[in-house]
Amino acid sequence: MKPSVVRWLRLIAGLGVTAFFLWLLWQQVDVPKAGAALSQISVWSLAAAIAFLAAGYTLRIIRWWLML
Repeated sequence: MKPSVVRWLRLIAGLGVTAFFLWLLWQQVDVPKAGAALSQISVWSLAAAIAFLAAGYTLRIIRWWLML
């Protein structure tokens, strides 16, 4: 098989597996409860979480840049 065909098949298979597990997860989620929980999130807590996430990714980028 051509490498381009294999690449497309892997992409389609990966998307299919992802879609299946998202569907499986969606079956377990109580949407009103999830909405209520999300509405109670503090803006400052969310901003801090995003800042720490960005800092973590930045440090990983720098680490890999130094290693390579």
